[in-house]
Amino acid sequence: MKVNAFLVGASKCGTSTLVDLMSLHEEISVCGIKEPNYFSDDLPEDVFSRRHANNVEQYHDLWAGGSEKTVVKIEASVGYFYSKVAAMKIKEYNPSSKIIIILRNPVDRLRSAHGHRLNSGNEDVSGVLEAFSLDSKRKTGASLPRGCANFRPYREMMDYPKQIKRFLDCFDREMVHIMLMEDLIEERERSICDLWDFLEVKDIGTYEVPHSNKSNIVRSRMASSLMAPNSFLVRFFYVPLRKFRVFSWLGRKIRELNLKEGSPPKLSESERIFLVSEFREMAEETSRITGIDVMSRWSDFH
Repeated sequence: MKVNAFLVGASKCGTSTLVDLMSLHEEISVCGIKEPNYFSDDLPEDVFSRRHANNVEQYHDLWAGGSEKTVVKIEASVGYFYSKVAAMKIKEYNPSSKIIIILRNPVDRLRSAHGHRLNSGNEDVSGVLEAFSLDSKRKTGASLPRGCANFRPYREMMDYPKQIKRFLDCFDREMVHIMLMEDLIEERERSICDLWDFLEVKDIGTYEVPHSNKSNIVRSRMASSLMAPNSFLVRFFYVPLRKFRVFSWLGRKIRELNLKEGSPPKLSESERIFLVSEFREMAEETSRITGIDVMSRWSDFH
């Protein structure tokens, strides 16, 4: 059975929660590895994630076992949302694929994404607005985070219309299910029932949404800097040795141990007002192309 459903993003919008939720359904077979990224070979590989499949046979092997009850075979790779080729490659692989996209208030998502980059060593500016304002400079190669191996501008990351359009250009609208993280939290029963309907699986009556992939902060900025993707230690010691499983495991473990549960600093009211003005046109365009009134669901944009 080919993979027939893809959760393509967006990152920091609840994709881990959706994966855990779908894993509870007996008619849904979820890939054992989150982020196989098989169809996004135009994106640079993360030095801390090994390549999981080099061909379609290896890709299919990522689903261990299986059940005769399986109706949906799904994987989740948020890189597909940013990839310029993933939508087309998924269509070539299985034209009947169902696509799931989950979005979030871009102001809240920016704060979360910035915190994630700080934790991973891909950001070295602690202020959200300051880092956001450096996008134009960084696109020219100036002011890049010291440890960042592959910089993606925050504005490009938040360009929902461009990323959604890639999938709408390849798949009919009824094959693309667009969710809001806010609905998953505030109207979870309706949101989950809509997801089951889209996937054409039975309603299992599970509406308690697990809170997966909780926010973290780093214990030590120095340790984070040393283990950043483009640091001297990683490039000249870890990368040559990561082919050995023990070193690959050790690198990921060190980064995990340097994290503790916590939330990044909140944005001030003036910062939120500024970011809303920056994202308003994008949010309006998102409403237009999706048919979803995100302006009424994202509190900052009322």
